[in-house]
Amino acid sequence: MSVKLLLYSLYQLHTASLSDSVVNHKCTDSLSTDAAIVHTLTTIRNPELVFTSKLISNSLVPVSLAIPTIHLVYGYAEKNRDIVLNGLLIASAEVVQFGVMTGLKSLIQRERPFIAHKDCIIPNDTESFWSFPSGHSSGSACLATILSLRYNNWIVTSTSISYSLYTLFARLHLGVHYPTDVAAGALIGIGTGILIHSLSSQFEKMFDSILPQGSNEIGVISPPSTPLMTLSLPL
Repeated sequence: MSVKLLLYSLYQLHTASLSDSVVNHKCTDSLSTDAAIVHTLTTIRNPELVFTSKLISNSLVPVSLAIPTIHLVYGYAEKNRDIVLNGLLIASAEVVQFGVMTGLKSLIQRERPFIAHKDCIIPNDTESFWSFPSGHSSGSACLATILSLRYNNWIVTSTSISYSLYTLFARLHLGVHYPTDVAAGALIGIGTGILIHSLSSQFEKMFDSILPQGSNEIGVISPPSTPLMTLSLPL
């Protein structure tokens, strides 16, 4: 009896697997390339990968707030003009990209892929509001761009770009955006970062009254105003 039950269970699993394969095949054939990519990625349901995608995705808002805040707090504490200016530029870039992204979302009103294709795309997470463009992609790409341009440091550049790239992947893996959403968001973020960086001189003049007037160098000790040693040479 137990052998029959085991064989029946295996048959059921095999039938379910075949059924899933047929459904996946039909979905892949009926979906556009944009939606088919999302469908394929959302079928990757490894718990650790889903957790990581959610973690990175949900971290964007805290990270976007923390980075300029740390710049401002540390810059004012050290009376460092450049660090404070960088903090203001990062904050300005994030505000601009958010405005552009939100305006386009409200104007275009594209449905999320898991809503538009609910029979084929089962998301690993859900989101409200419109889909195009991706705000997370825009925000992370903006951060990566402005940080890379303001700091000529391979650690800052590689870390920020890696974070942005995984954010782009996470939005697709979670099933809340199409590839075109992510691509458009990344372009908005990169463009905004480049624009704000190119206007840094104008921003510095605009913010001059609230910028520290101290040294722009970190960890550099000014030379003493009085000589520590005198050297006399017989003539």
